[in-house]
Amino acid sequence: MRLAKANPALVQLALDAAKRWLSTGDSRSTSLWREWQASLEAGSWRKALGRTWHAQQLRQASPLVTVLPEEVRQRILKDVRDLNKGVVIDGMDIYPLQAPEVEDPAVDIQVISARPLKKIGG
Repeated sequence: MRLAKANPALVQLALDAAKRWLSTGDSRSTSLWREWQASLEAGSWRKALGRTWHAQQLRQASPLVTVLPEEVRQRILKDVRDLNKGVVIDGMDIYPLQAPEVEDPAVDIQVISARPLKKIGG
């Protein structure tokens, strides 16, 4: 979003993408694309920057992805692929959408998410 804020031409490209997507017909994302269209036209990012489930849905249906530089897009795709492979925490393999079984509550576990990591326990 920083790129779009700094360059109004990128906002116009994202708006064009949203309009193009909307013209393809009915989709489960239509209401999200309409919200993006309104947000881009107004220059308001508040709804998409929230921590709500709806804000997450907006980010996942964002036309801003169409204006990302290719190297940024590839880095994001690599990060997602790496996360989908799972992670190791304190010697335990953790796979996406699985929580570790912890017998010792003092074990240092970090929550894996798109937000900064939070320390749990210990």
